[in-house]
Amino acid sequence: MPRLSLGLVAFLAAIPPLAAQGQWSLRSTPTAPDLFSPRMTFDSARNVTVAMGFSKSVGNFQTWEWNGTAWSQRHAMTSPLAFFGFGTLAFDAVRGVSTWVGGGSFSQNSMIGSQVFHEWDGANLILPNPPQLPGRRTRAATAFDTVRGRLVVFGGGEESGTPILGTTVLRDTWEWDGSAWIQRNPLAAPMPRWGHAMSFDAVRRRVVLFGGTTRTLVGNGTYGTTLQDLWEYDGTIWVERTTLVAPPARHGHGMATDPARGITYVYGGLDDRGMPLADLWAWDGTRWRELFTPQMPGRRWDFALAFDAQRGRLILHGGTGVTRESLYPIPSPAVATYQRDLWEYTPGTSGSYTPFGSGCAGVQGVPAISARGGEVPTAGATFTVQVNHLPLTGAAWIFLGNSKTQYGALTLPFDLGVIGMQGCALRVSGDFLYPVTNVLGAGLWTIPIPADAAGLRFFNQAIVLDPSANSLGLTVSNGAEAVIGG
Repeated sequence: MPRLSLGLVAFLAAIPPLAAQGQWSLRSTPTAPDLFSPRMTFDSARNVTVAMGFSKSVGNFQTWEWNGTAWSQRHAMTSPLAFFGFGTLAFDAVRGVSTWVGGGSFSQNSMIGSQVFHEWDGANLILPNPPQLPGRRTRAATAFDTVRGRLVVFGGGEESGTPILGTTVLRDTWEWDGSAWIQRNPLAAPMPRWGHAMSFDAVRRRVVLFGGTTRTLVGNGTYGTTLQDLWEYDGTIWVERTTLVAPPARHGHGMATDPARGITYVYGGLDDRGMPLADLWAWDGTRWRELFTPQMPGRRWDFALAFDAQRGRLILHGGTGVTRESLYPIPSPAVATYQRDLWEYTPGTSGSYTPFGSGCAGVQGVPAISARGGEVPTAGATFTVQVNHLPLTGAAWIFLGNSKTQYGALTLPFDLGVIGMQGCALRVSGDFLYPVTNVLGAGLWTIPIPADAAGLRFFNQAIVLDPSANSLGLTVSNGAEAVIGG
């Protein structure tokens, strides 16, 4: 893998960016919820972010809304005995209500799953009374499938009478159609878990699930595993997606999807040692990538995360930080710090790699460059270009340039027939030249992208040693234009 030289860093830095990299910003508000284990969802009918949870200071269950400028408390109700939240919240876009499912309370330091089920329509708290409920559960996950008009619930910890979070850790799938709960029995499903997160990708028409844990506390021992698997549900079957790169295992994290771009974000949570995380990851349906920003909301778990589709921003609120390994099912006050801050993440440029023009024929056909496996260049990650139709042996190189219209005094594309390369054209500026590793006619070139390079552009074209191709013995590929995502 070629290393970036100081000259190359300066080269990238000198290119005018298309847009800034993604940024977190802390919002200062005169009032804010003090919710324990808050949950949020975006109400696309009224364009507000709805937050629900148990108020630590007042001792009741509250509903708040964030309109992009200020918080406002909208409703409060007397909580069920010792009800502390730990439920799920998702917006039903068909019926225009934010739906809360499940939760938990404490009894002699035991977590007791709840069947709490209510809806918020922006003015009233609605208490549906269907003939059947999914059963008591805490720290489950929900997502609303906007294609099928169903609220999907998966997993969680069941009611327990012993000091563990769920004697039984669940793996059941339920759907709410607005009038009845229906248990689904897909042929495949994720393993039992709690503390996982889900959201709905409207672009790919899938519910996306990541992480969670199977851990329980029995007496003085902790049993189970913290997970880093990724699953998708289309309404019929769960399918596990495996990738070379994935976020570390975690539970108690936040997850939300940008419905326009089809990007699912994961932030924070507790790792497999029970320590809080402060990393941001994005899933685009093909691969995971970690997003690096100048500042972050900090280490936390059991917070609220939602995507404001109107303003195109990720909203993060509250949560818990700990100063040493967490205690289950909740850290003791001696080691916990409870947040009530509000952060917004504005996504940066979407990465892209777009071929243009054509190359000229050699002994194995016309050399062609493209991004390997559909990759896109991303700030802080490596990016690999593949070159196909090379001679089975021989040298090849790739240009890294800053223009596809001008190279010194030359206007691009420039006809290379004048130097003996008939039918060939120079399509990008040759500011840097790197060797390509040729293995039986297929070449790879990998570049590490600086973490602060989001929004920058560069251009590529391959040049190939092919003595039989023309009088100069060289051919070239098509060109490609790259935009670095962030």
